Amino acid sequence: MLINLLGCDGAGKSTQMRELLPWLEARIGKKVATITKKDALNRDEYPEARYISSNYRMLMYDILPEMRAESRAMFIFNLFAIQICQRPPQQGTVLFLDGGWQKHVATEAALGLDETWLNNLVSFFPHVDLTLFLDVRPDVILSWRKENDEVHAPYECGNQPVCSDDAFLNHMKKVYGILKRQASSNNWIIINGERDAGTVLADLKSVIHEYLQRHPLC
Repeated sequence: MLINLLGCDGAGKSTQMRELLPWLEARIGKKVATITKKDALNRDEYPEARYISSNYRMLMYDILPEMRAESRAMFIFNLFAIQICQRPPQQGTVLFLDGGWQKHVATEAALGLDETWLNNLVSFFPHVDLTLFLDVRPDVILSWRKENDEVHAPYECGNQPVCSDDAFLNHMKKVYGILKRQASSNNWIIINGERDAGTVLADLKSVIHEYLQRHPLC
C-alpha cells in the first residue's frame, strides 16, 4: 500500500509525518517504509547512486538550481526511481511518501515544463493508493516561515538567484494552483492544514484509519 502526504513546501508535511509514522506502525503492527529524495544518496543502501558525489544540501541549494528544464526533472525523478526500482513496494506492506513524485510533477510544471510530459515520465512509478493533500495557502506558509525565521531554498523560489519572500510566494502560488487542480481532478483527500497541528493530525489519522478498514493489508 502506497500513501502520499502531499502539499506545498512548508505546509507541515514532515512535521505531521513524524507523528503519523509511529502511530501507523502501531496501528498495523509492522514497520512503515518511507522514501525521500535524500534517501537515494545513501551509498550503503543504493550503491548504484555513488556517481552522485555531492551531499544533499549542496545538491539542492547549489547544483539543482543550475540544472535546466527536462534535465532537472529527470534527475529529480531518478532519485525516486533508484529506490523504487531496487525495492518496489511489496504486498502487505505500507510505503509512505513525503510529497514524492506527485509533488514534483506540480513543481516542475510550475517551472514551465509540460505537465503531460511530466505525467508520462512518472507513469512507471507504482500507483499511489491514498493521496492526502495538506491544503495550506502559500501566504499562510510564508507567515509561518517569517515567524520562525526560516530560510527558503532556491528550488522553493523557482530557482531564482535571490530567495526572497516574493520569489517564494510567486512560485508557491503556481505550485499550489496546480496541486489544487490535481486534487480535484484526481479525487485526492483534502485536509485543511491551516488549523492547529493536533487537529490536522487527528484528521489525517481518521482518514488513514478508515482507508485501512476498507482496504486491510493482506
